[in-house]
Amino acid sequence: YWVVPSLLGQVHLRFYLLAEHTNCTVGDDMFANTRTTTTHPLYARLAWQMPFHSEHHRWPSIPFFLLPAVSKARKLALRERLEHSLDTAANWEVDKPREQWLFDYPAQIVLVASQIFWTEECEGALEELENGQEDAVKSYLDLCNGRLGSLILLVLDDLSKNDRAKIITLITIDVHSRDLVQALIDKKTESAQDFIWQSQLRFYWADATRDTKIHIGDFKSSYAYEYVGNCGRLVITPLTDRCVITLTQAQRLVLGGAPAGPAGTGKTETVKDLGRALGIQVYVFNCSDQMDYKAMGSTYKGLAQTGAWGCFDEFNRIPVAVLSVCSTQYKTVLDAIRAKKSQFMFED
Repeated sequence: YWVVPSLLGQVHLRFYLLAEHTNCTVGDDMFANTRTTTTHPLYARLAWQMPFHSEHHRWPSIPFFLLPAVSKARKLALRERLEHSLDTAANWEVDKPREQWLFDYPAQIVLVASQIFWTEECEGALEELENGQEDAVKSYLDLCNGRLGSLILLVLDDLSKNDRAKIITLITIDVHSRDLVQALIDKKTESAQDFIWQSQLRFYWADATRDTKIHIGDFKSSYAYEYVGNCGRLVITPLTDRCVITLTQAQRLVLGGAPAGPAGTGKTETVKDLGRALGIQVYVFNCSDQMDYKAMGSTYKGLAQTGAWGCFDEFNRIPVAVLSVCSTQYKTVLDAIRAKKSQFMFED
């Protein structure tokens, strides 16, 4: 029962191994001797989209059926690491400055912890301003400039590739944070309830639930603790801010978003960057006129089961006849989310 299928499968297996491991180094790092993270036209859909494929290369000794448990353990480890980083970050101004503290933690943890402290310190400065301390926000701006200057000096030193990428990403976020504090001063913001503050992504650590909460406008969510890595972040512009608040409010209303604009302006990257900020996995699909309602239905079902975001590039390439069915499929998923169902009938 197994000899004939095994012999027939060798043809595909040999091509698969050739495509995935050619010109890769051999060593203990399983990600170094695989091309899983790169796009290959032959096997991108056939093999590299398999669930937990990259995790299999990270932990090759773990059976496939146990990889979901490993994924949960990884998220729990990220949460515990973040909690520990917050405890030590409280001593930035006393024991270990932030420019030294950041070397003790992964880039994802450093970014989230820094944003939690920035939110707390900003709101503290605004509260002091309400209580009559007129230079509270200006004093905090000086503190932000000092921390930013320390990071810039740090980049001039001899650093490893990963540390340099981490610090540059932190500088990118810090510049936007500094600019927002300056905007609070320029626009004479008097309260944390003003729109200029409410329209920003704000990170809070909830001691009761040991979790990170994210607020922007009326949107409230928990950090998803999906592994993001040390991949960098986009420069935040006023247009990016408008896209972020629009997409998050659409999420609150259980709707989708459709950023529009010329090619190459960063629509897809903005969605991916928002996913990184929220700790959510984002899958990007390049649509074509060959896609039918069955392929779209399979995609919707996968996204619904994993809780990930789907970003459909070039959606207008899909034929109108297929789009009419896709809209019904999409509405089925959204109706189930609104009803807060754990299971729903997608297709008969």
